[in-house]
Amino acid sequence: MAGRLKDLVDSREDILHTLTHEINTPLGGLKGYLELWQDQKLEQDPGQTRDIIGTMMVAVLRMENSLSNALALFRSEHKRLPKGELQNLEVTEIFKQTLTMFEPMTRAKNINVVPPHKAITGRITAHEEPVRQIVVNLVSNAIKYTPPDGQIRVGLHDNANEL
Repeated sequence: MAGRLKDLVDSREDILHTLTHEINTPLGGLKGYLELWQDQKLEQDPGQTRDIIGTMMVAVLRMENSLSNALALFRSEHKRLPKGELQNLEVTEIFKQTLTMFEPMTRAKNINVVPPHKAITGRITAHEEPVRQIVVNLVSNAIKYTPPDGQIRVGLHDNANEL
């Protein structure tokens, strides 16, 4: 019984750690955009504003989804399995959306971001949310560990059976 209790506590700590990371990361991007708007450092291009607001809305919806998933895990104490159907995803598009969300952070550190080459779309069949989480974690860590005035290069290699 002591072993099961320890496993339960460890499981809850893992869930809490993951949830904290999944919420803090997009919050940082949202905060960055809001600070840029507050300081009037964003261009007043209606098309760009619409794209930024769309990116921010997607980030908020993902945070809501993360909270819902964590609450369900706490209730059921089962490991999370991806929900929904497998989808055909363009990983390059997921990177583009993620880089847009983190643009205020890269601007603040004056980091030059080189996006994936346009010739590679990085098509895969997978559950979307875990792929997004992986991309967000990669980009977030790249920004965190890149020094000011540094460079981040995002690249994909598309082989017959792997990306």
